[in-house]
Amino acid sequence: MRYRQIVNTIRNLKQLEIKSSGDFKRLKSRINDIGTLDYNMVKATIYRENFEYALQHVQEYEGFDILQKYLNRIKNPERFYQYIKKSNVMSDIFAYYKPRR
Repeated sequence: MRYRQIVNTIRNLKQLEIKSSGDFKRLKSRINDIGTLDYNMVKATIYRENFEYALQHVQEYEGFDILQKYLNRIKNPERFYQYIKKSNVMSDIFAYYKPRR
């Protein structure tokens, strides 16, 4: 199965040289979109890990358990990133606690 995938990939790359301008631009755009989606997911996942690490420094404060339960309900790392980014207070946590990465 993996062999077939590799052969198909090689075949598609060889055909890339003979693609017309429109086909090439469409393929280039598709590859760029796929790469961007992956990059954003990795970036958001690392951000979440660092945020949760920084939160360990404030776990003794009142209401921490409520905040942690709410944040744990956000499963998608990109949605988590967007949610934290909207709040100046929560996004400033890295000014006080150094991230691991």
